Amino acid sequence: MRDVAGRAAAKRLVFRLRRDQRGAVAVTYALLIIPLIIAIGAALDFTFAYNAKDRMQGDLDAALLAAVKTLNTGDPAAVRTKVRTWFATQTNRGGYKLDDITIDQSSYVVQAKATASVPTMIMGVFGINSIPIAASSAVAGPGTSYINIYLMLDTSASQMLASNADGQAAMRKDIGCEFACHTGDQHTVNNIAYANNYLYAKAKNINLRSDVLLDAAKTMVSSVDLVDPTHKRIKVGVYNFNTTTTTVLAPTFSTGAVRSALTPTTSVDGTAFDTSLKAMAGLVGSSGDGKTPSTPLKFVMLVTDGVQSQRGWVGASAWTCKKKVGSVCVSYPMSTASYDVTPLNPAWCNYVKNNKVTMAVLYTQYLPIPLDWGYNGTLGSAMPGSWTGTLRSGVSPSITRQSYLPYALEDCASSQDLYMGAESEDAIKNGMNKLFTKYMNSVHLIQ
Repeated sequence: MRDVAGRAAAKRLVFRLRRDQRGAVAVTYALLIIPLIIAIGAALDFTFAYNAKDRMQGDLDAALLAAVKTLNTGDPAAVRTKVRTWFATQTNRGGYKLDDITIDQSSYVVQAKATASVPTMIMGVFGINSIPIAASSAVAGPGTSYINIYLMLDTSASQMLASNADGQAAMRKDIGCEFACHTGDQHTVNNIAYANNYLYAKAKNINLRSDVLLDAAKTMVSSVDLVDPTHKRIKVGVYNFNTTTTTVLAPTFSTGAVRSALTPTTSVDGTAFDTSLKAMAGLVGSSGDGKTPSTPLKFVMLVTDGVQSQRGWVGASAWTCKKKVGSVCVSYPMSTASYDVTPLNPAWCNYVKNNKVTMAVLYTQYLPIPLDWGYNGTLGSAMPGSWTGTLRSGVSPSITRQSYLPYALEDCASSQDLYMGAESEDAIKNGMNKLFTKYMNSVHLIQ
C-alpha cells in the first residue's frame, strides 16, 4: 500500500510542476544565464584581444619599415635597436605588453615577431586571466635586394641644347641656333667652316645637355659602387631612345663597362615616346621580387625633356613674318603638323609600369627660347586640343606646352617622389643620384 501511495504522491508532484509555468521558466533561466554570461564575456575579451593584435601588427610593420633603411650600415645590433625603439614608441598607446622581438636578417630580409598577453575582464572570473596574441612581419627593400637598373637616356636633338646661358648666347650669335644638332646647315665662323652645329659646339668647347646627362649617369654609377661594393646585387644597363629604344649595354654587374658605354652619340631629330616606351617595356620585361639573381627588382630611370617631336613637324605654313624682335623674326604662321610637338602622354609610361617595374623620371628642363620661331610656334604655344593625353585636373587649358612638361613627366613616374626637375648643370648631375638614393631607401612589406 505504501508503494502505491508513494507513486501517487510522485505523480501529483510532477503534475503540479508541469502546471506551474513560472517555476519551469525560472529554473530554465537559472540554468542558461551562467553560460550566456560566459559567452558574452568571452566575446568581449576576444574582441579586445583581436583589436590589440591588429594594433600590434600595425606597430610592428611601422617599426620594421623604419629599421630596414639602416641595413646598409652592416650593423645588425643597430637594426635590432631601431626596431625596439620604434616599437616601444608605438606600443605606448597599444594597450598590450611587449614580451619579445626577434630579428632574422638572412636573405636580405628583416623579420620580427612580437608576442603579448592581453588581460581579460569577464573570463578572469573563471580563471582565464589573459589571452596570448602574436604578430609577425617581414620587410625588404631595394637596398637589400637584387636589382636591375635601366638608364633610359634621351638622345634626340633637343638634348643637344647648350647647357648654360653663355653657351646658348655664343651659339645664337655665331650660328643663329642654340642647338648643336648633327644635322643642319654648314656654318663659317671667323673664316672657319663647320659642317654642322655639333662640330661647331665641340670646337668651341661648349658643353651640351647631352654631355651633362652623361656626367650625371657616371655620378650615379659611382653611387652603385658604394651601395654594392662587391658588385653582386646591382646590375646597370644603358639604353638610348629617340624614335625608338636601342640597347647600348644590357644590365651588367661591371660598373666599369657601364662607364665605358656612357659616351656621346649621334643625335636623332625626333622623339617618339609612344614607340620608345613600348620598345623599352619589351626590353625590360616584368619585375621580380628581388630575392634571387634570376628574379631582380627592376628600376627604369628615364632622363628626358619630355617633348614628343619630329623635325619635320616644325614648319611654317607661310614664310610671312608675324612678329619680329629687332631684326629677328620670332613668329611665323605654323603648319598643322606643329600641333604634334607636345609633352609626352603619361599613359605611354604604363607600357613599362604595368609590368611592376618602378620608373623614376629626371626632367632635364626644356628652357624657353623666346627668339626661336620654332619654339614659339610649338612649345611656346598653348596645349593643342589634339593632344592624346588627359590634362591634369585644375590646370588651365591655355597653359603652354613647355609649362605643362613637368606635369606630364611627374605623372609618368611611379610616384611623385621619384620625379625631379633639373635646370642647371649641377642640378642635372645631382638629380640622377638623388633619384637613385630615393629608390634605394624605399621599402615594402612582404609578410
